[in-house]
Amino acid sequence: MGSMGFVSQLNPKRIFQYGQEYIDKKLKRFKPNKKKGALVCKNCGVFQIGGRWTWDARPLFPKKIVCPACQQGLESRPAGVLVLDGDKYRKHLIDITALMKHFEIVEKREHPLSRIMDISTQGKLITVRTTSTKIVQSLADMVQRSFGATTIRRDVDACGAVTIEMVE
Repeated sequence: MGSMGFVSQLNPKRIFQYGQEYIDKKLKRFKPNKKKGALVCKNCGVFQIGGRWTWDARPLFPKKIVCPACQQGLESRPAGVLVLDGDKYRKHLIDITALMKHFEIVEKREHPLSRIMDISTQGKLITVRTTSTKIVQSLADMVQRSFGATTIRRDVDACGAVTIEMVE
């Protein structure tokens, strides 16, 4: 399907609401990958072959680039933010961090671009920034099951980044 077919499928209300920038952004996102050959991220070492990112392949002479996940980290542009507010989370900071890091290791095997960018603390707040919206939702569900959290707010900003705030 060409780019014109995609434009014809866009919701007219959205085109009116967001304007030409919305169409341009969507068209860029759905352009086929024009990079030929194998690629490797010079920061983390993940490989892209045939449009798929993987840890397993070891191609000969890959072109060095920065993968989308590392680029998000360099630009400090998270796709998801989880904010935990409360003394209970602060007391269990080591447990929460270990649980999240373990989850990231397991998730990264299957989805190399799904990562935790950083975990920071400030007062009673613990903030976790991630490279994908899926991983932030999974982390929120995991904290809710493990520590009995209550979700008080879920936000999606104009760029599509998800913010989930939880209290004890």
